[in-house]
Amino acid sequence: MLLEYERVLKDKYPEALLERYESIVQAMAVETANRKNYQQIVKLLRKMQTYPDGEKRVADLKTKWQQQYKNRPAMMEELNRL
Repeated sequence: MLLEYERVLKDKYPEALLERYESIVQAMAVETANRKNYQQIVKLLRKMQTYPDGEKRVADLKTKWQQQYKNRPAMMEELNRL
């Protein structure tokens, strides 16, 4: 639903949308998943980068996950493509 209304809400509520995206990708990252899920996470991270302050938040998440989930090679490969 967020993706559906993002176009309309992005100009009015960029901070709220960025926070929502962040909570979604964090919840997705907690679960051990397959490469397709990790690709979806990276896709959402790319969307986050287009928001004000989004690049910094994405970089912070990436750094955190590289330390926290270093035993997930598929996730690390997908994050390196970001």
